[in-house]
Amino acid sequence: MSLLEMTPRRRLFVGLAAAAAVLLIGRVSALVYSDVSWFRALGASALWRERARDIAVIHLTSAVFAGLFALLNLSTIRRSIVSLAFPRRLGNVEFGEAVPQRHLDRVALLLALLVAGVMALGVPPWEELAMVRAGTRFGETDPFFQMDLSFYTGWVPLETSVYEWALMLLVVVSSVVISLYALTPSLRWHRGAFHVSVHVRRHLAVLASLFLLVMAWSYRIDGYHLLIEGSGPDGRFSYVDHQWLIPAYLSLSVGTVAAAALVLISGWTGQVRTSFFTVSAVLIFSVALDLILPSVVRRLGASGAAEQEAPYEATRA
Repeated sequence: MSLLEMTPRRRLFVGLAAAAAVLLIGRVSALVYSDVSWFRALGASALWRERARDIAVIHLTSAVFAGLFALLNLSTIRRSIVSLAFPRRLGNVEFGEAVPQRHLDRVALLLALLVAGVMALGVPPWEELAMVRAGTRFGETDPFFQMDLSFYTGWVPLETSVYEWALMLLVVVSSVVISLYALTPSLRWHRGAFHVSVHVRRHLAVLASLFLLVMAWSYRIDGYHLLIEGSGPDGRFSYVDHQWLIPAYLSLSVGTVAAAALVLISGWTGQVRTSFFTVSAVLIFSVALDLILPSVVRRLGASGAAEQEAPYEATRA
């Protein structure tokens, strides 16, 4: 459609969009130019190139992944909608006006782009990616995991930020999915109970299993974080951390992966109670690990605490 064939309202919209795009490009160009000039004046042009490259990689990767993940979920919702009609009234005649399929596809695409834009704003800091890309090694390893100390200053912070970003993406997309399903008859509250269709149940089972996989990921990270900040006094790494909490985190991580598979299978086949009890068991064991296990172990081993902590005291500077 040419510009002359457009309606006045559409021409106005296109004009405003073009003006906004020009202003945005001008603003970004001015910021980039000022940054380049400032770094060049400090003799740090190489640092600016590294910063620009890392920011571009982080934002582009985050936006693409978030957009595709959101579009996949929205397309799943879209396939469950055979037709969508809004009530209309003309005189004394009421009828339903069906929404064209292409409009539903456009809405799904726009929502996916919106999620991609939002998630591109909450990305990990570029400095963490730069630390990993630098590949600096200290040549010293920790006595427990036998990892170079650079692993804890470079990779662990980046992995933690990526985990937090992935969890936020999963929460945002799940909220959008549940909200959209609630607008359809596929998910409704009727006579004191939720009623869900087979399609919705399977979709939510997939999302629940993804939540459990992300939870298992967090247990892996928590095991490494114990060396950075342990459960002992003043954040010290202790006997309880080494002999109890790290193996417990590893076991819980493996168990949570198995629970994710069980939730997916049981939710797909309609065994909702199995899914509910599986998720409940994982949450109970998680709370017990964080709040109960350390205090119980310390209380039972109070008599020999000095001998147990001696090797760990010796590793401190």
